[in-house]
Amino acid sequence: MLGGWAPGGARNPVAAGAVAYFRWLNARGGVRGHRIVYRVLDDRNDRRVVPSLVHRLVQGDAVFAVFGAVGAQGTAVTGFLDSAGVPDVFAGSGCSCVNEPARMPEVFGWPLGDVREGKILGAYVARHYAGEKIAVAYRPDAAGRNGLAGFVATARGVRVAAKVAVAGPAGAAAAVHAAKAVGVTVIGAFTPARVTAKPASRSRW
Repeated sequence: MLGGWAPGGARNPVAAGAVAYFRWLNARGGVRGHRIVYRVLDDRNDRRVVPSLVHRLVQGDAVFAVFGAVGAQGTAVTGFLDSAGVPDVFAGSGCSCVNEPARMPEVFGWPLGDVREGKILGAYVARHYAGEKIAVAYRPDAAGRNGLAGFVATARGVRVAAKVAVAGPAGAAAAVHAAKAVGVTVIGAFTPARVTAKPASRSRW
């Protein structure tokens, strides 16, 4: 048995794709004649629920591996899976804890970590906007702060004139206006698209 979790459980679009693939695979004989059972639990988009789901999958269902878990992970979860010898395959989290093979060899993440994503964007800005004023909007949580830290580490040669924590669309609109007022030409954003897309679409830059 494989296990996982996602907002909405097996109805989540990402999880539903995996479920469909395993059904297709089972219809063709499974893996070496073994049928794949894939159980996806609903984390209700609440990171506080995830540890109890992981314990249920590992200790209750005795899953062989966790596959394609969507959303919140965190070091407590990855550390538990690694110490239990349960592979965590294609972990869908931006936490750097899913990309540390030397420390957690049983955890295999597929997305970029938040810090690495920030470093990539910072290096791009340094290359294309050297000498200009930059503002950075970030979500006031670990993911947003990690993205900001990575960005600042590589955005050399630019002036980061403002670092603004943005929790919602109203805050994003205020950040855009404040940035324009001090002559910022570029805004880097480590926020969900729903937070920044609307204010950005109304900007006259």
